[in-house]
Amino acid sequence: MKDKQQQFELGCDPAKPRTVKNALVVTARAGEVLSPAQVQFNKLMKQLENTRVKHQREQELLYELVVTCSKELMPLVDEIHRVNFQMVTLAVDAFKTMKLTARRREALVDLLCGKAHEVVTDSTGLTDEQVQQMSAVIKELEEPVTAEGMKARIDEEFDYMRSMMEGIAHRAGVRLASAISTSTVIPPSWSGKCRSALRPR
Repeated sequence: MKDKQQQFELGCDPAKPRTVKNALVVTARAGEVLSPAQVQFNKLMKQLENTRVKHQREQELLYELVVTCSKELMPLVDEIHRVNFQMVTLAVDAFKTMKLTARRREALVDLLCGKAHEVVTDSTGLTDEQVQQMSAVIKELEEPVTAEGMKARIDEEFDYMRSMMEGIAHRAGVRLASAISTSTVIPPSWSGKCRSALRPR
């Protein structure tokens, strides 16, 4: 199957711009002069023509940039996607036979699922089969979010924050209660001392 076609979402038509000439101006007949309104009209038309010429140059530059992007940049993006696909594929195969701690296993799963999500989201340079393979990796490795799992993650993050807060309080000379929970209210005076302790000296 052929690779997916590269698409440009630049909010503009990348077609080569056409050149337009001959601005409309009012000319006086022999022996006559232009009225103030006609003079003002010609001034406005000249301003419009200058703006049109500037816009024409920008359109031509944009066209050149789109062509350069198509010929030089997009092949590099495609190659990055193919490399990410190969990395995830090989890492998943190795992951099945590696002995890792729970923390390292979680970190590797996050990395692989993150790269797989990137490939699925922007899949230029890959075939449909390869994209489906990445979707299968995500389905295989990502654990469904449950209420128990969410609570465990919140508790873990809170334990980390509590440890950090206790260290700050100790350096600030503040004595804490023996038990700190998610419902503990931090008094303003303690918050002020912590902020003072965190200021660079």
